[in-house]
Amino acid sequence: MFTFSEDGVPTVTSFTPSFDETDWLLTAAGSGFEGDASSVVLKVGGVLQETVSVSSTEAVFKVTNVSKSVYEENIHVYFPVGTPNSHSIIESGFSLTHKFTKVEPSSGSAGGSLISAFVPGVGVD
Repeated sequence: MFTFSEDGVPTVTSFTPSFDETDWLLTAAGSGFEGDASSVVLKVGGVLQETVSVSSTEAVFKVTNVSKSVYEENIHVYFPVGTPNSHSIIESGFSLTHKFTKVEPSSGSAGGSLISAFVPGVGVD
């Protein structure tokens, strides 16, 4: 007879976005995380994101492939030992606020100049 057990399944206690001056990062904090950056997966909207690092209590992902700034569903984290038993925290979603990273040129003429503003290419609705 097969008996399901959640023993050894990772638990996510928080899921937090941050911006590190060049990239959007999502950090999953919790316990029981196993694997390394090549074996832990985050998919947002069905699209694979980059795994930056994994420890026993934290997994950090670079969000580079999303098409909108707010996700409240279709967020999945996979560890080699299974999916976390705390989907409600992950599926509560995240929001990416647009960030200007630079404006070029930094000076212009009194007669006017073409100015370009750069926003990271994720979450731009």
